[in-house]
Amino acid sequence: MLYNWAVEHPASVACIAGIYPVCNLSSFPGIKRASGAYGLTEAQLAAQLAEHNPVDRLEPLAKARVPIFHFHGDSDTVAPLDQNSAAVAERYRHFGGDMTLGPEKTGTAWNVSLANSYRPAVDKPDPNHHLSNYGAL
Repeated sequence: MLYNWAVEHPASVACIAGIYPVCNLSSFPGIKRASGAYGLTEAQLAAQLAEHNPVDRLEPLAKARVPIFHFHGDSDTVAPLDQNSAAVAERYRHFGGDMTLGPEKTGTAWNVSLANSYRPAVDKPDPNHHLSNYGAL
């Protein structure tokens, strides 16, 4: 829902940072489980998915030049990289957006120490430096 708010208010968003974010409702939590959060039935959400699914709503953020930073390992079984952050990166860059995705290290899944390694970038980003300076790809 963070992305959905941001898409509707891009002028109010300086940047987006995500740690193993869910960006594709089809992958997690699934249409059936997500439908209640949107006040819709499963069938209604399936029919309107492009209107609510973060991965499908990126163009306004790219046009507003909102930078995105995700870190997401390739072994995440809850929100798989290819269906979430990697899909966002591909689509966002297609629209001309600036997105940093890292670290895509083989065999990594969500863990606290990995998340904490990016605390400097999330807690106090340096507006004069690209997030890749923090070790992201």
